[in-house]
Amino acid sequence: MGEIENEVIKKDLSQKEKMSEGIRHEILGFNEVNKVEDDPNKLSKEIDIIINSLLDEEISSEKLGGLIALRGFIYQYYIAIYHMLNMLEEGEWKSLIYEYIDDIALLGEDKIRFIQVKTEREDGSTHSLTQSSITTRDKKLDSWLDKLFLNKYELEQNEKFKGIVSTGKNQFSYEFELATNMTYDSGGILAYYNDLVGDKHEKDKLEETISKTFKNNKEKIEYNFTDYISDGVGWCLERFRIKHYGRTEKVWFDIVNKIMNLIKDNDFELAKRIFQKILINVLQRTHNDNLEEKDNKKLLIFSSSEIRLWIEEFEKDARNALDEKRQFKLLAAEFDSCFEELHSQIESTWVNPWKNRLIETLLWVKASLYKRKDSDPHVFERFVNRLFFLTNERKISIDVKKRLNSIYLLNSIRNIVYFMTFYEERYFLLDLDTNFILKNGWNEGANKQLFSIYNTREEETIIVCRELIEQSIERCSLLSTTKEDVCFFVVDSKEGIKTNRFVKKKVSSGAEYPKVTNKYSNVKLIDSEFIGKFLNEVNEALKDDMVSYEQVLDSWLEDLKEKIKKG
Repeated sequence: MGEIENEVIKKDLSQKEKMSEGIRHEILGFNEVNKVEDDPNKLSKEIDIIINSLLDEEISSEKLGGLIALRGFIYQYYIAIYHMLNMLEEGEWKSLIYEYIDDIALLGEDKIRFIQVKTEREDGSTHSLTQSSITTRDKKLDSWLDKLFLNKYELEQNEKFKGIVSTGKNQFSYEFELATNMTYDSGGILAYYNDLVGDKHEKDKLEETISKTFKNNKEKIEYNFTDYISDGVGWCLERFRIKHYGRTEKVWFDIVNKIMNLIKDNDFELAKRIFQKILINVLQRTHNDNLEEKDNKKLLIFSSSEIRLWIEEFEKDARNALDEKRQFKLLAAEFDSCFEELHSQIESTWVNPWKNRLIETLLWVKASLYKRKDSDPHVFERFVNRLFFLTNERKISIDVKKRLNSIYLLNSIRNIVYFMTFYEERYFLLDLDTNFILKNGWNEGANKQLFSIYNTREEETIIVCRELIEQSIERCSLLSTTKEDVCFFVVDSKEGIKTNRFVKKKVSSGAEYPKVTNKYSNVKLIDSEFIGKFLNEVNEALKDDMVSYEQVLDSWLEDLKEKIKKG
């Protein structure tokens, strides 16, 4: 079992490392183009924050709060998901292409919208979008608007886009969008391109600036916009829009609200989980550098029908996860309540030194369960199923908050604390793939003892318990092959003995609590009342005389040995 678990862990780590390197490579590329962070140490730290948040599926506005330089990387993914959800809400677009033609491209039956995402550092400083910032050229036609508009030329001339987008229709139309978190003067030049209300600003020089020939004196080359787009700059500007989406947190909230509208449920936590699933899926789909492969190109295309199926699938997964999370909280609270009540009972009914021993063991039992929770979030569910149903399922079919079931759970924890108090060395075998709660205990000079516990909730007698335990052992590779003695303490069994001639054939005559069957002669059943009666004698004796730990331990081991021998 250990080797199998190790292989699974290695596989998971390998997949996570591969994904991590893909994200790191993309962020470094983003930073190289946008030049948002010059400090390599700070860059590395921020990349680690992003990767850890994304791969843990816990990305949120709170976690992004400390990211400054590389927020644009996340922002672009958010804008893409925003438009994916818009496809479902509005029905105008049929698919979205990510980082292949431009940052984002939206496709309809007879139209396309190119979207460039441009962000500022959200560090509290004011960075405004200006006419100059979107038209400044460096070496060629490489301003923000040049790159955005020249997508039309690339789409129509570049062979690599054939089969991805068809422009064969006579009425195929183009749109251009600059998506940003940057602010601009609401009454200035760029405001016109946001809402197209009224006339252009009298100082609008966009068309004039872009139309100018750009000379690269170093390379002695001249660039003219109309050499690439014969329709001209004015034609492009008529189809150009600036959309201010707000800061990262706002886009995040807008996306979550869109999801709530789509699933028709105002459960904010549910929508957050669906969004996390979508984000991880998009990340996984877009981390492939080998885009020459036809199938890999398809990975960058997200259709509206596909996104709709995602929402349906992820909603089911998220609801199940939330149900489990809420169930875990309720279950953990019930376990806490049992531990508190048992602690109070020990404090009020026991005297030292056994009071301290019992409390110390109780705290150890509690700590063991909560420590296991870190690696198995379903430890409490598995514990309940092993205790009451002899199964290792994650989901439970019992309400432990009901008073009677809560009493059964308390009785079981009490018995675990009681018999583990007799052992100096002890541990739970919670990490094993078994249907039973298993515990090991041993003392210096004594043999190790393997224990289990089963609570029948007063539904079965000891005789029937033998059959149920045997059936479960048959399905347990661990216990069906072990030669070690296993003591099953049965808690809250039903009074009386059912007569069954078929069961009687399995019972060794003259045994008070005999072995389960001849097949499993090493498995012994003991009524847990044995532990309670023994410790009650200890408690009564302590009220009048000092009883040493060694004396009690010797008596316990002798009595337990007798019980096992009778089996």
